[in-house]
Amino acid sequence: MMIRSLKCSICVLLCLLTSWGRMGVGVAHAQVNTDNVILMGRNALGVDDYLGAIRLFTAVIESKPHLQPPYYYRAYAKFSLEDYQGAEADCSTSLALNPYITDVYLLRALCRIHNDDFRGAVADYDKVLQEKPDEQGALYNRALCHLELQQPDEAAVDLDRLLRKWGNFYRAYMVRAQVELMRGDTLQALRWADSLLLRQPETADAWSFKGRYALSEENYTLADSCLTKAIAYDPDNHENYIARAQARHGLNRFGGALADYDKTIELVPQHFVAHYNRGLLRALLGDNNRAIEDFDFVLQLEPDNTLARYNRAQLREAVGDLRGAVQDYTELLREYPNFTYGYYARGALRRRIGDTRGAIADETRVARAGLDLVYRPGARKSIRKVRKRSDHSLESYRQLVEEEPDTTRSYVSELFGKVQNRPADKKLLPPFAFTATRAAEGGYHSICFITEAEVLSAARDPLPLTLAAGRLEREHASVLPQYRGDGPSEGRYVGESSAMSPIEELRQSALRADAYDYQGAFAICRTASDTLLSAENPPALQSTPEIRLLLLLQRGAMAYLLAETPVVVENPAYREAVLREGQYAVDQALALHPDLPCLLYNRAVLYDAMGHTEAAIADLQTALRLDARFAEAYYNLGVIYLREGQAEKAIPVLSKAGEMGIYKAYALIKDARRKSGAN
Repeated sequence: MMIRSLKCSICVLLCLLTSWGRMGVGVAHAQVNTDNVILMGRNALGVDDYLGAIRLFTAVIESKPHLQPPYYYRAYAKFSLEDYQGAEADCSTSLALNPYITDVYLLRALCRIHNDDFRGAVADYDKVLQEKPDEQGALYNRALCHLELQQPDEAAVDLDRLLRKWGNFYRAYMVRAQVELMRGDTLQALRWADSLLLRQPETADAWSFKGRYALSEENYTLADSCLTKAIAYDPDNHENYIARAQARHGLNRFGGALADYDKTIELVPQHFVAHYNRGLLRALLGDNNRAIEDFDFVLQLEPDNTLARYNRAQLREAVGDLRGAVQDYTELLREYPNFTYGYYARGALRRRIGDTRGAIADETRVARAGLDLVYRPGARKSIRKVRKRSDHSLESYRQLVEEEPDTTRSYVSELFGKVQNRPADKKLLPPFAFTATRAAEGGYHSICFITEAEVLSAARDPLPLTLAAGRLEREHASVLPQYRGDGPSEGRYVGESSAMSPIEELRQSALRADAYDYQGAFAICRTASDTLLSAENPPALQSTPEIRLLLLLQRGAMAYLLAETPVVVENPAYREAVLREGQYAVDQALALHPDLPCLLYNRAVLYDAMGHTEAAIADLQTALRLDARFAEAYYNLGVIYLREGQAEKAIPVLSKAGEMGIYKAYALIKDARRKSGAN
């Protein structure tokens, strides 16, 4: 008997903006500017400007790291952006500075719940309840943590204490029912659900619980009735439609069951169970072509689902798609090579399509297995029981699939200003390059200051070294340059000229890059840097390592931008040559200045574009050892970790990137947590 886990709610108790008076750790003695920045940060939190708050509190922390409140406030902002690891770290720092602030324990407990550290959360709630024994949210949340830790007795103590003081805390009743389920006392769990319905008869979760229990007992009439009430009070909960469809299937009310599956798919278009079960039901009703459509969809979601493939093979045979059925049986037998009936069915189909040799091979395999044809499955019939989606037993291929429990927690309050809800891709930030404008269109305006750039202008107006930004559109790179030569320092581009001074060539390259002429910008830097590195250079030019360094840096960055234009991407061999040129240039620059973080960062971007993932990671890690404040390096390292499926490594470095101002890191953190199934 399967009893569905309950959907539980966690109390969010963050008395943030009213708790300043209780958090005095010397702020009153701080300088006025620190007080003002903290006040500005609190005001930013008051209007849900979490990004601005992080920036302000980070400035205070960097100025006066001994102050405790800014860590707590920044933790709240990070929590609001769903950066739970970063928020927990700030809470821990805050508590290390002052371990007597209840609100910080409450916030850290919530962070730990999201990070699946339920024991740590219980320890924090213990601290809170020592100071405030009647803290309602702490009692309720600690009970949920005990349930996660498979400690029903401890959870019951907290819930009973809670209900003695607040008998109308309705959510606790369903959690109390969950305790009894964990203890194995289903009837007592039902009594708790009934007790809640006496007090609050419009509680959808209680009706859903009763309906699912009735379904497990094959009391389909009661299940239909209870689930109908649950749907009336919570019409957007797709799980109840799935359960009611199974009950109606059991009552032979196939039209109602189809309607419920349709509604589920309307609410959740990618819903596996709804498509699978609807396909079975359509097959039962003889609507074979539409049943095939459902199983096509299921196999798009799970190409290795053998039961869906078995069902589709049967349906394809029924509609006359014999070759399609053969293909499905072939895939099935690849997974289950000892499935004798599969050879029998495929052999019969092969004879019908004229594949005599294939049919004989299958029939020989069947004969060797000594198949008794009596065991061939009979005609379709209604099967009322359900099985788990993970059950791939071929004996249950026509059984309905049950909805898996939804253990997602819902929250009391919604927090706004959440940049983590904005879309974000997994593209690396581009390399640093020189630009002739102060703000390149369409990109980050991060500026990397290096001493060597000061040689570019005696008028104290150097070209800014910023993240390269540009629209990689076809019209900006529609013709490939005529490249001659293969080696890094061989070959030339048609039309190159080196009549300008090195500084002017760098400026011209920046101007061309701003105009999206990446091939021209690359060619200028290539010619200029090769000239400066050649042995025939005049002594005056050879004595300017700063200029050589900056030209090589620009050459590598322009190689990357050129390689990413659509016309070059469509020519893999040429793209590889351009990227190798870029790597060569950065290698030469690193020979001049081996400890410059932005060079390592740029080479990592090139390595990644060339598919050298490990080398890219190594360069980014080295850059961060040299500069622990290198936000772009944190971001790109996090993106690479995500692409490699290493979310546990990605989230901490993305948190640092977000803290330092690259705010789309929070969208990637949320996406990584969602894909890993985190709370």
